[in-house]
Amino acid sequence: MQVAIGKAMVMSATEPYEGSVCFYDHLSELFLKKKNELVSILKSTKLNWKVLEPEGGFFVLVVISGCINDMPRKYLFGGVVPDSEKDVDDYRKLKKVTVSPDFAFAQYLIEEFKVAALPLSPFYNNVGVENPLDYRGSTFLRFAICKNDETFKIVRERLLSHN
Repeated sequence: MQVAIGKAMVMSATEPYEGSVCFYDHLSELFLKKKNELVSILKSTKLNWKVLEPEGGFFVLVVISGCINDMPRKYLFGGVVPDSEKDVDDYRKLKKVTVSPDFAFAQYLIEEFKVAALPLSPFYNNVGVENPLDYRGSTFLRFAICKNDETFKIVRERLLSHN
């Protein structure tokens, strides 16, 4: 059914739309395609993260605990690694970090890959947690699926160029 709004005719969301049964099916197909493309990109990198494939929603999560040790330590300290922390072999043994691992890794991706991801620790209640390494959600990043094809192409190129 078409409805006139002013001089424009508006289609009903339940009518066929761009080859789909209706607009809602079109959106579902579009976002499924975008989710699959992003999952493919994230799984094809050599970063040692685990991609959590969603059943729905607007984000793909990655677990970064397997690759935090692979990023330069400076990101966990906001830039300068204290001398007492320079020879520590595992990030979990660091004592004076100033940034949670998810924030650090997000910054690392921005600076080294020119790709933005969103940290998850701000969505958790971390009141009273003194060490940023212990922040809830600090081993997760999320990537938005609602990007255009050109953005996905650029993200693929940037993440794979560091392999």
